[in-house]
This record gives sequence, C-alpha cells and structure tokens, in this order.
Amino acid sequence: IQIAIKKVPGLIPAYMLAAKAKTIMGDMNGAIQSLKKSLEMDPKNEEAHILQAIIVYSNGNIESAYSSIKEALANNFDIDRNPFFMMIKGQIEFEMGNQEEGLKTLSKAYNLPGVQIPEEKEQISKNRYMSIIGFNDNIRAQIFVYYAKALSRAGEVTKAKAVIEASMMEFAGTDEEPIVLLGNADIQIISGDLKKALGILNSVEPNAKAYMEARKKLADIYLNEMKQRRQYAKCYQDLADNFPTFENIKLYGDALMKILEPEDAIKVYQEALDIEPQNMALIREIGKAMATTHYYQRALDYYEEKTAEFP
Repeated sequence: IQIAIKKVPGLIPAYMLAAKAKTIMGDMNGAIQSLKKSLEMDPKNEEAHILQAIIVYSNGNIESAYSSIKEALANNFDIDRNPFFMMIKGQIEFEMGNQEEGLKTLSKAYNLPGVQIPEEKEQISKNRYMSIIGFNDNIRAQIFVYYAKALSRAGEVTKAKAVIEASMMEFAGTDEEPIVLLGNADIQIISGDLKKALGILNSVEPNAKAYMEARKKLADIYLNEMKQRRQYAKCYQDLADNFPTFENIKLYGDALMKILEPEDAIKVYQEALDIEPQNMALIREIGKAMATTHYYQRALDYYEEKTAEFP
C-alpha cells in the first residue's frame, strides 16, 4: 500500500486501505493521518468520514465522532442503508443523551436487510457502501444486542427480552455467542435484576469463549454495583488461576491494588514478573506498590536492585 501511495500520491483507495490496515493494527494516529489525506483530495468521501467516526469514537471523542457521522450522511443520504453505520450512529446518539433518536436509529439498523435474516447478508455485503466498512455476523450480533439494550433503557423491557432471546437462538454455538451472552447480562443490569445478571455470568465455564469477558463484567458488577471488593478481586484471581498468563496475573495484581491490598498485590506482581523478568513497566508498578506500604527504603532498594540487573 505504501509503495502505491508513493508512486501515485493521489490514489484515494490506497489511502483508505492504509487507514483500514492501520486501524486493525491499532495505529489510530496513523489511520487518522491517512484519512485526512483522503479527505483533502475528496472532502465528500463518506467512507472516510465513517471510518474517522469509528476511530475517534473508540478513543472516547463522542462529539467529534458525531460530527463525522453527520458529514458522511450529508454527503450521501443512502449511507443509512449500511447497518454498521446505523449502529454506530445510534450508539453515539444514546451517549449524547438523545435517547429517542438513538432508539429510532438502532431500530432502523435492526430492520435493515441482512441483519435478522442471515441469507440476505451476502447480497448487502456487495453494496458499495460496504467496501471499507464490512458487514458480517459479528456486526449482526452487535446490532441485536445494542438494539435490545436501547429498548431496555427506553423502558420497553418485554420487547428488549424478545430481541435478546431471538439473538440467543440465532447465534447459539457460534463465535458471536459471547457477544449475546454478555449483552443479556447488561440488559439484566439495566433492568435492575443484578441477581439474574450474576447468574448468567457465573454460569460461564472456564472453557467457554466468553469466560474472560464474563469474569471482567462480573468484577465490575461486584465493585461498582454491589461494593463487594473482595469478590471483585476474586474474579481476577479466577482468571489468573485458570489462565496464568502474564496479562491475567498482572490484572489480578491491579485488582488487589485497586482494593488497597498492596502487600498481596506485590506477591502477585512478582508471579507475573517471573514470566517476564525484564518488564520494566511492571517493575515500576511493584516499586509503587511498595511505596504505598510506607516502606520507602524497601521501594528504593528494590529499584536499585532491579536497575542493576539491566545494562
């Protein structure tokens, strides 16, 4: 792609593909720069506006994302036939406090061809509004879930449950099943039924695809909704016990720090450090944890010992 851009600087599709590739790789700044180049050459490129909206939305910049969404729609009114576009638009409208408009948008997304009837998916994927923003079963499952959540927030609980039940039947046994399961738990939380949400999340076994996300969501409920700090940390302990990777063990240590148990956190961090002995970021975290115990000399000695180990 970069070779094509250098040889033909005005090649808009190359900039668009570069932006998409950089987004996938997590290079959001690089993706935005590629999109800016594309929009400089064609300010009415609705797909560039959509991709820009998705990127800035993922970074939490809601106002900027909505501005890009409106720009895309102003340049091409037919873009509202793109289910993913409508899903993003509806989410943003909800987050901006426009609940009525958000529900209307997500309802339209849910009722677009290819969403409820998978056989129509291939046909809509060939639509020119799908060349950069693809359409697949993952997006379909998200639309089911976001629409059900929107209905719950609007007080239409019966309809929300019907949509989520339909999604559970549609995606049972597929790679998208975790999206639906976690969405169902969210709907129970919105409805105020924490007991049912806990039951759904606790039923996820370690060998299930949704286990990791279920434990994290369970942890959030224990901490933010039920104020049960030890149960919160226990969720991350379960993750570390079942899947003792560096990341999971560190998450357990972070959880212990969050509930103000630095001595236990230090022990857990040390376990993670055994896996990645040269991880300087974690070494710094251990030093900070030691400092919170008020044994400052211990923290200084630790830093000196560890820095001496590296050239």
